[in-house]
Amino acid sequence: MSQIKYKNVCQKIMYLDPVSNQPVKQDKKKYNTLDDAIEAAKDINKKGQNIHKAVAYKCSVCFKYHVGRNKTLLKKY
Repeated sequence: MSQIKYKNVCQKIMYLDPVSNQPVKQDKKKYNTLDDAIEAAKDINKKGQNIHKAVAYKCSVCFKYHVGRNKTLLKKY
């Protein structure tokens, strides 16, 4: 039987190690409530450093909330 490898969505790839050429991963920030994650996403969107909108979502692995990006572009008015 073949072994299935699952991607850990609770981690993000920060950069590739130049020596080993392997990805260096960091745990995503976890929020206990959806409201906390939404507030963090709003703060990120207000900073204006991102091109894509930050959104809160519930993780299917750890069942906590994270902030990620979607394909919606932030518009400047």
